Amino acid sequence: MPVITDSLFSVEQVDLHCHSFFSDGLYSPEQLARLMYDAGVRLWSLTDHDTIDGLDRAQQASDELGMTLVQGVELSCRYLQGQVHIVGLGPQLSSVEFAPLLQQLARARVLRAEQIAQRLQAKGLPDLLADAQALAGLGQIGRPHFAKAMVDRHLVRDTGKAFQLWLGAGKAGDVRAHWPSMDEVLPLMRGCNLVPVLAHPHRLGLTLTKARQLLRRFAALGGKAVELACAGIDPQWQINLEREALSLGLSYSRASDFHGTSPWVKPGQAQDWSARIPAVWQVEHI
Repeated sequence: MPVITDSLFSVEQVDLHCHSFFSDGLYSPEQLARLMYDAGVRLWSLTDHDTIDGLDRAQQASDELGMTLVQGVELSCRYLQGQVHIVGLGPQLSSVEFAPLLQQLARARVLRAEQIAQRLQAKGLPDLLADAQALAGLGQIGRPHFAKAMVDRHLVRDTGKAFQLWLGAGKAGDVRAHWPSMDEVLPLMRGCNLVPVLAHPHRLGLTLTKARQLLRRFAALGGKAVELACAGIDPQWQINLEREALSLGLSYSRASDFHGTSPWVKPGQAQDWSARIPAVWQVEHI
């Protein structure tokens, strides 16, 4: 696929990170395409967690609406003692070289869900695994499905309370999956000609100094862009991380991370600023 130049799309027409019900989003790929279109987005990417199962449906819907779809996926991986998410953009997500990684991540999610259910039971909650699996449906199971199961069983008032009491950081259901390391994932992505984008750096629980260190390691391993125009990022973080990205030769991506489950995040929504670095869709083959 050729480089998508800025002459084709204005910044406000781009959203390269959202989720369907094939991972932890609320809507189908077809519904997402329509929501993006109605919001004025014309260049978008479906980036479900650790799966590409919705891409064919997203492509068909995009073609019918006259939109441009960039193939995408959001991968979970380990970094130091925590977890980061890497968005992969490019036309070779279904390559035989990439398939084993997706299978590994899918297995990790299943094992993690079983451990979450066991830990919650040990704290006196009922077994919620079957409920969470039913809510996940075709998608990859995750903590949001357990949160919804708790609401449906009237164990908590809302999903926010579920995370506050049971599923958030440091709680019983905060289970670390056996993700591969970022050092493993990034070279594989580059070997498959995918463009790695560091997702929502402001939501990783890092200090600014550690976020800069992450960007340096990310770039050294072949990372190409960082989500700086995204919903909820502090403008000062944009400026500081942009300075680091500029020194590393990284571009930026624009992303709502829309799931359809939060009233505060809309399709195509992002915190834009006067960027001094190029956009990933201007300089990379995606």
